[in-house]
Amino acid sequence: MKFKRGDRIEVVDMGSGFVGSFYDGNIVSRVGKKTYIVQFRTLLEDDHSGFLREFVTADKKRPKPVDVSDFVLSQKVDDFANDGWWVGRIASNMGPFLKKILVSLQNSSDLPM
Repeated sequence: MKFKRGDRIEVVDMGSGFVGSFYDGNIVSRVGKKTYIVQFRTLLEDDHSGFLREFVTADKKRPKPVDVSDFVLSQKVDDFANDGWWVGRIASNMGPFLKKILVSLQNSSDLPM
């Protein structure tokens, strides 16, 4: 799948303590066949001067998922926590009127507090 400038994507972080988390960003530009410059929407530069920009290879990105409201118990999902996306499963669905679900994160011991 090809991406163009401005496309909203998610980038996986495989670093220690962040395995399986995804971070929201936008394509700034393409650099070569399989590398992009991405500006994150939730991560800041170390000096807090602006949003973090990084080179990202094609195997570390995916399209921004669509919103889904019909979840079922034990369904595998990605959950937004601590500025990134984490793999988990639906632990409880509190019904269509409350529009709330409880997600159990698979790597919750890795989740920084």
